[in-house]
Amino acid sequence: MKVLIISHMYPSNANPAAGVFVRKQTEALVAAGVEAVIINPVPWAPFFLCWNPRWRRYAQIPDMEKDGAVPVYHPRYLEFPKGFLFASTAGRYYSGMAAVLHGLFEKWRPDVIQAHVAFPDGAAAIRFGEEYVIPVVVTVHGMDFLKTLQRGPACERGVKQALNKADRVILVSDTLRENFGIDQWMEDPDKCRVIYNGVNLTDIVTTDRQAAQSGDFGHATRTVDIGQASPVLLTVGNLNKKKAHAYVLKALPDLLRRFPQLVYRIVGEGEERGRLERMTDELGLRARVVFLGGLSHEEAMAEMAACTLMALPSWDEGFGIVYLEAMAHGKPVIGTQGEGAAGLIERENVGLTVPARDSAAIARAACEILGDKEIARAMGQRGREAIRTQFTWSLNAKRTLSLYEEALKEKRGQ
Repeated sequence: MKVLIISHMYPSNANPAAGVFVRKQTEALVAAGVEAVIINPVPWAPFFLCWNPRWRRYAQIPDMEKDGAVPVYHPRYLEFPKGFLFASTAGRYYSGMAAVLHGLFEKWRPDVIQAHVAFPDGAAAIRFGEEYVIPVVVTVHGMDFLKTLQRGPACERGVKQALNKADRVILVSDTLRENFGIDQWMEDPDKCRVIYNGVNLTDIVTTDRQAAQSGDFGHATRTVDIGQASPVLLTVGNLNKKKAHAYVLKALPDLLRRFPQLVYRIVGEGEERGRLERMTDELGLRARVVFLGGLSHEEAMAEMAACTLMALPSWDEGFGIVYLEAMAHGKPVIGTQGEGAAGLIERENVGLTVPARDSAAIARAACEILGDKEIARAMGQRGREAIRTQFTWSLNAKRTLSLYEEALKEKRGQ
């Protein structure tokens, strides 16, 4: 099967950490026999904006490259700074991609188009799907509901129209369906399917040589020297307010009274770093908090292997693949009630969920897990088993491929 994947989130040299989950799914689909081509729209960077590092990186992205065996095209579209005129982006996406796609369709006609996010990617993909009579599958990761719907009536219409016109819709968590009333505003809610993201078992790092040699949990054995005794509390996520690093920091004094050797390690970079470092100093926590900055995926996975507990009590979260990565390493997790991963955490009993913006609740949950090694071990074991049986990228690819085939049969009237 030939699949054209449209995603502005696909990793590039302008943002190598963006959309790693899109790349991982693509790799799994290719391993399952799919022939894939990526369209990664990139903002056109005029020379007078290239003084800005972000726009300069956009200008340096090639028009086409290979990611392994997968061709990746980077057509340019007109984007305005600070999201100005965002509601009209889908039309500019279509115009920017048109020449590349028309040429591609002449020599390589895909069976299915998949777009990651409904607007603008999905809206533009649907125009091409209608033009060439090809089914379109749209994946909603959370951004559409958590951000784009809130940008105004025009953006709300754009999201809803894209999802109603799509042949199939993939939601990356049950929470997305439950929290945003999709069944009330979609004409055919039955075409929505929940397919969770996944983890590659071969990406898992272990400090247990016997487990590594067994092949169950990874192919590499790496020991991470953090220079401190356990327990280790870890957060992996961009440093922005909604990731809730500040609330974990505020919980630390209570945690340290019970676990004086506790170390809090933070993986990620972002606009909140300065404020979080000042807060760390004000709370007198500098000796117990380590800001690691942005790490490679492999380095972040090694941190997962070394930690005792992973806490990401964020809000406005579509799902958050780091919960799966922590579970894959046998680590209990703390998430947020009513958010993307909450249903999974609670259903599989692999950690605890807390109310949003509640440092006291974070401290209580962490104490409950860290204070009972048997509870923590059991949560970790359940998490690892859940990953093995339900949440791998290969299973994601199998389910996604089945949905492609279903949409294709329907489009052909079979």
